[in-house]
Amino acid sequence: MNNYVSVTTVCCLTANAAIADLRLNIDRLTSSDFAFTVSGTFDSSVGGDQKNWLAVKPNWSTNYGVNVPWIDDSAGFGELGSSPFTIHTNSIRINGTAPNLINVAATDVEWGDSFYFRAPFDILAGMTVSGTLSVSLRGVFDDALSPSDFELLSGFDDVAGDWNRREAVAPAPAAGSVFAIAGLFAVRRRRR
Repeated sequence: MNNYVSVTTVCCLTANAAIADLRLNIDRLTSSDFAFTVSGTFDSSVGGDQKNWLAVKPNWSTNYGVNVPWIDDSAGFGELGSSPFTIHTNSIRINGTAPNLINVAATDVEWGDSFYFRAPFDILAGMTVSGTLSVSLRGVFDDALSPSDFELLSGFDDVAGDWNRREAVAPAPAAGSVFAIAGLFAVRRRRR
């Protein structure tokens, strides 16, 4: 008679933990161009009191409640559709539906800190997200950021005044990639 031992590993997600089935990849980040791709399935229904929002923002989990000035808004813009941004690609879909694309500048400041997507419905477990956003505007993006600084966030909570949950983190650039080489130059520039 063979004895089998069954080992079960339980992984507990803490608040704001990354959800494994959603992915964010930063395809391009220069001072004039920003592009990312999202894909996957929501493991959990979106939280917060505004359950129809999705966003891409840098360093949210280490700067909760703080806007991160990575988009220069000195020209002044609200919604991307009425701004000088050139949208090259916007194929983002939430459960097969194109959400509204918005960039909201914080009140009385000259920059925005996220690209926001508002679906016309609450985002529930089992729904999918997919697609690419590619935009350009000369010299507005902080290209000293690493792709791994960017996070996919869901659900806005008015009480907390911030996003409800981190869904995914973009992977760090591979050694020898354009991002890794650009990051090396950015470090060298700062040391001078």
